[in-house]
Amino acid sequence: MLTAIYNHIKTVLTGIKTEEDKAVIKTVDIWNNQTALPPEEQAFRLPAVFIEMPGAEYGQLLNGRQMAEPEIILHVITDSRKGKLETAMEINRRLCNLINSKLYATKSTVSGSIIRTRSENDGNFDEWIENRETYRCCAFDISAQKVWSNAEIEEIRIATIG
Repeated sequence: MLTAIYNHIKTVLTGIKTEEDKAVIKTVDIWNNQTALPPEEQAFRLPAVFIEMPGAEYGQLLNGRQMAEPEIILHVITDSRKGKLETAMEINRRLCNLINSKLYATKSTVSGSIIRTRSENDGNFDEWIENRETYRCCAFDISAQKVWSNAEIEEIRIATIG
């Protein structure tokens, strides 16, 4: 389920295009604390979105099915170098809002709408601006669902005393 949600989000984000059919987001990948590296070792192009899925709590449904509301954190990173700081925050917020509108408008095979629940800014504007956008969705896991087969039953006669 979590893999399916990750792949769905990645597909939506890589599908956001400009009018010239160019990708709006240059890097979409799984979160691995990329912003802790020095900028000169930066191994990704900006703007970038890294997808973090810290976990999910499951509730049991019938027949082995489970429901969860996983937390999804998108690390939205835009450039603030070379005189861009004055517009960098506005660009970052516009990108965050664009991502929100695209994710809310889609549904994956395992989840409903992906809803933004929180926004945080890192406050370190030396090289880039990073917003952490937290999302939730209601998702279903059927990996343990029991598969029942039909069994043929011979005719049963019940004798009654009468």
